[in-house]
Amino acid sequence: MAMKTMGSTEFRLNCLKVVEQVRATREPIIITKRGKPVAKLVPVGRRNDDVFGGLKGVVEIVGDIESPAVPPEDWEANRWFRRRQPAPQPSNLASFERKRESTRGK
Repeated sequence: MAMKTMGSTEFRLNCLKVVEQVRATREPIIITKRGKPVAKLVPVGRRNDDVFGGLKGVVEIVGDIESPAVPPEDWEANRWFRRRQPAPQPSNLASFERKRESTRGK
């Protein structure tokens, strides 16, 4: 089915009627100027106020979404715990990083 077209002059004269027609029929209209399309009047999509279920049918959950993506052994926080060192505080983080880098090759 071909989409309805309308000249810009006709659209200006009947703007409110055309907008109401698009709302009622939910069919878009192409507005032309000198025979060339310049705009498309389309109905607004239905508003979904509900936060839950908004992506139903769009997203598919596959697998376990509660388990961590990487094993806990790879977590940076666990590395501090295994070494029994206190986690660096922001005030001494730079000096700790330099010390760690200097001892890494040893």
